[in-house]
Amino acid sequence: MWRRYELVKSQEIGGSHVANFTPPRGLAELCKVATDELEQCDIALMNLLCTERLRGAESLDLFACLERLDGLAKYVKSETDRHYYKFREHPAEFDHSEGYFRMMMLVTVLQQDLGIHYNPERARLPLGQPETSDKFFVNSQDVFIHGLVREGGAGTCSSMPVFLVSVGRRPG
Repeated sequence: MWRRYELVKSQEIGGSHVANFTPPRGLAELCKVATDELEQCDIALMNLLCTERLRGAESLDLFACLERLDGLAKYVKSETDRHYYKFREHPAEFDHSEGYFRMMMLVTVLQQDLGIHYNPERARLPLGQPETSDKFFVNSQDVFIHGLVREGGAGTCSSMPVFLVSVGRRPG
């Protein structure tokens, strides 16, 4: 099953795939990847591998998470392509920046269409009062992207940026 995922991803990525780079299959292998090779490794894969043996990741299905991310990215891409005429017709509404338009579409589709959002349990503190680490780090789903990958996913300031980069990079 893992080999099938590697082959599919290498075909989708096309020219950016490096033939002699083998993605790590566990945290121990990830830790052995040379620093200059890390850019060849999927950010989502690295994030998910780091959940090994953490609370909240006991039943994590790595392959299913990566496939779900691929599906989310395809949906975001199709919606972005479908609405691209808005950028072409009114570029000033997007600061004349295609990148700005694409980021707005990414966040809008994930939030409005797919219900992916910030975890309200992590946002209830009064302004300026940080959550203690003994509460925030109790569940790995609040810190890593598998909390966002699930249906109706919720994230935090730790997981949301990595998740957005992961989904945003997948279509190219």
